[in-house]
Amino acid sequence: MGHNFGSDHDSGGSCLGNRRDGAYLMNPFSPNTIRRNSDKFSWCSRSQIIGVLNAVFAGRRRNCFASERGRLVQPIHTDDGGDDDGISHVI
Repeated sequence: MGHNFGSDHDSGGSCLGNRRDGAYLMNPFSPNTIRRNSDKFSWCSRSQIIGVLNAVFAGRRRNCFASERGRLVQPIHTDDGGDDDGISHVI
């Protein structure tokens, strides 16, 4: 799924995770055990995904995330002070 949203495999440094929490979702190697990071995107992956989605919303890239009823991806807009990291919700 990360590749569909413009993310490469994680490489180097904190993007690979750590011993305690494990590797992130876009790690190039599949871990033997499921750990805390196994179902999360690293900051490296998230920043690549954000870049692609921002380009789609700005009209610089074609929105290939569409359904018969309209747009499948919508930008996040939070008014509650929550953690808005720029990644969009899939509706």
